[in-house]
Amino acid sequence: MLKRFLFYSILIFTAFACSKDDDNSTTNYSKGTFIVNEGLFGSGTGTITYLSDAGNVEDLYAQQNEGRVLGNIAQSMIKFDNKYFIAVNNASKIVIVNANDFKHIGEIKIDLPRYFAVSGNKLYVTSWTSDFSSGFINLINTKDFSIQKSTPIQGLVENMAVVDQNIYATVSASAWDQYNHHVIRYDIQNDNVAEAIEVGDNSNSIVADKNGDLWVLCSGFFDWNDPANSTQGSLHKISGNKSVFNISLSNGVSKLAINNKKDALYYLFSDQVLSYDINTTSTTAKEVFTGLYYSLAVNPTNDHLYLLNAKDYTQNGELSILNTEYKVTATHKTGIIPTFVYFSN
Repeated sequence: MLKRFLFYSILIFTAFACSKDDDNSTTNYSKGTFIVNEGLFGSGTGTITYLSDAGNVEDLYAQQNEGRVLGNIAQSMIKFDNKYFIAVNNASKIVIVNANDFKHIGEIKIDLPRYFAVSGNKLYVTSWTSDFSSGFINLINTKDFSIQKSTPIQGLVENMAVVDQNIYATVSASAWDQYNHHVIRYDIQNDNVAEAIEVGDNSNSIVADKNGDLWVLCSGFFDWNDPANSTQGSLHKISGNKSVFNISLSNGVSKLAINNKKDALYYLFSDQVLSYDINTTSTTAKEVFTGLYYSLAVNPTNDHLYLLNAKDYTQNGELSILNTEYKVTATHKTGIIPTFVYFSN
């Protein structure tokens, strides 16, 4: 009887110990590739798709935060101080999670947040006013999760690139806005707007190259009443805080990205994925792939292109990964309306 009791006691203890070990064996999410999915406009919730060698997670935030939803519309994310900051546009908040376990640790209320940038120990986010008339470059207090300073911009300020002690920000403006064909230079040391640099109509994305120069993609203005009055898109090189070179492009170009060597640009137009070599003065770009995509990114470790397909904007989207020969090497299911790729290495 005593032997039987000891046998069952050991069996129960072993099972309990294994159960505890299983509960504690969690994935560390501080590294990997994250797809930010907007979710259904106005009614759905944004999601985060996580890709790793160990396997994919379709809705990481919901998995790691039972009973919580991210909110509508998820826009972008960044890692700072071992935390992920996620801009959730329509929900007017930034959600903060621990980078290791992706558990919710806080939120910042802010109208219509858009995109992040980091300079040293400072974290910034662009945002829009609720009436879509103007925007802000916001300095985030990452200790108490608040907005430390908001600098107003006359236009819908969007993507940012940091060079030296300056933030250069695009302005997705209307034709009648003050900065309808400009990039804003923001002084990081003084946290104020230093100047506006003239580029093309309706700047939308910006990257820094290997020389410390900037490249700005401008989509042009589209006139819905009379498309003949629409203005051209353009690509501009900024050096010494002025546009020193530009080429004219079709109206509607978007989503500028740069490779790991920072000498090749990629962007989208219609059903084309286009590439431009910064070392040339060519007035044309090279088509490298065909397909209708909502957004793109370049993996900074291997230069693989990540193309996001929103499909019909109501069903799950898809990620296609292209190698350096522009051949599809993998596809992955994403959430609804995949819009942004973040590589955490």
